[in-house]
Amino acid sequence: TIILKASSRLIVGLGISSALETSIRLHHVYGIPYIPSSAIKGVLRAYNIWKLANWEEDRFKEIEKNIENDKPSNEEEKKLIEIFGNQHQKGKLIILDAYPTNFEGFDIDIMNPHYPEYYEKDEPPADWQNPTPITFLAIPKGTEFRFFFRNSDLYREVFGVDIKEDLKKALENIGIGAKTAIGYGSF
Repeated sequence: TIILKASSRLIVGLGISSALETSIRLHHVYGIPYIPSSAIKGVLRAYNIWKLANWEEDRFKEIEKNIENDKPSNEEEKKLIEIFGNQHQKGKLIILDAYPTNFEGFDIDIMNPHYPEYYEKDEPPADWQNPTPITFLAIPKGTEFRFFFRNSDLYREVFGVDIKEDLKKALENIGIGAKTAIGYGSF
């Protein structure tokens, strides 16, 4: 178990279907926000590929292609397949959903598309179009989440680093969820 605190707002599941115009991932039984294990696995996997690629985009794409095609070119890529898996092989690391330690409520934020006719009617963007604010729910900055892993000792054995350290760095450098490019999803 690892507890980390969000250093910015967080939104996971912005694109899923919902009764609201925009959405957020909520637990189907408890009704609280959570971070699905698939998102955590994706961020950890991406972080490890970025490290191996020395943060070079072309190299990242090459490594990802090798992993997905089950044709690793070196031992490090084999380790990534062993831990995270691919379409041909199940990964050995077991990641569970992350839940807030104490959820006190949502923040409300807005998206503000400035050119609605461009998005809705394929007209060119123009300064005279009125913005249409769209509200959405976000998890507040400072919310603590508890992350759960099974057999995390295997991660340390394979990569030589504690999973907590890599998770912290992945969530600091990449973030998780939607709108990470504008600062959401950092821990």
